[in-house]
Amino acid sequence: MKDVWYYDALCCPNCHGDIEISKSISCKQCGYKSKSDKDLRPTHKVSKAFMLEYDPGFNPEKMLNNISMQRPVNTYDGPNAQRNSSEFMTEISNRVLKGGKVLDLGCGTRDQFVPLNYLGYSYVGVDYTSENADFLADAHCLPFIEETFHCVLSYAVLEHLSNPFMAITEIERVLKPGGIFIGSVSFGEPFHSSYFHHSSWGLLSLVSTTKSLQVSKMWSSMGSLRALSRLGRYSKVIKKALAILDLMNRKLPILTPIKMRWPAKLKEIEELNDAGSMCFVIQKVSK
Repeated sequence: MKDVWYYDALCCPNCHGDIEISKSISCKQCGYKSKSDKDLRPTHKVSKAFMLEYDPGFNPEKMLNNISMQRPVNTYDGPNAQRNSSEFMTEISNRVLKGGKVLDLGCGTRDQFVPLNYLGYSYVGVDYTSENADFLADAHCLPFIEETFHCVLSYAVLEHLSNPFMAITEIERVLKPGGIFIGSVSFGEPFHSSYFHHSSWGLLSLVSTTKSLQVSKMWSSMGSLRALSRLGRYSKVIKKALAILDLMNRKLPILTPIKMRWPAKLKEIEELNDAGSMCFVIQKVSK
């Protein structure tokens, strides 16, 4: 088991120092010791110094006008994961060379291994609680050395992180230059053990605090009415009513005639503004 590629990429989650693996995982540099050879979660409060950049000229409206919002034309033809990720697989296969290393951050049941393995990528999945993960890990303190991955995938994970600013710097740290961070995040979905739901402006703001990450693409995963009808803690009658309203909203644009006269880009931005959840592609570039 220890000859699997990702063992060479592991490091201490507390200090990012070298670790020793036997029946548990330990770090001589800071004294970290895990409960098992699979558990790489921090064992105590971790203090990390990182610099957040603030640009007083930050203009999300201008940025959105320069970001692609076209839903991917699905070209993935392989086996499906438990959670449909065909659009993500399309984007990954177009942007990441075959054989690249992919971190499935918040992997849950580890279902994304199926399509990523089919596409020829080297996979490792981490999750805070799921025993199906290759390692138990915390997104705020990733146990991997710098510039390990060509891609980080997070399927509906960011909203569950108590400090997304700390987590985004960790994602930036473990990505190789030119690598991508791809996934989805809640916006108009109801509470589901979540901390920070992200609007398009919020996601742009989060990424703008890093030194080398840039949003290159965003698109709506589903509308807020549909999200409420599926995830809201309402009666069946209310959920059905919300589903009907969602259908009317999508199929009868004539109900809001002013929007029918909007240019295509403004319609795309409005779709993001009305998203229950949105998908994104973020690239690590040199600044």
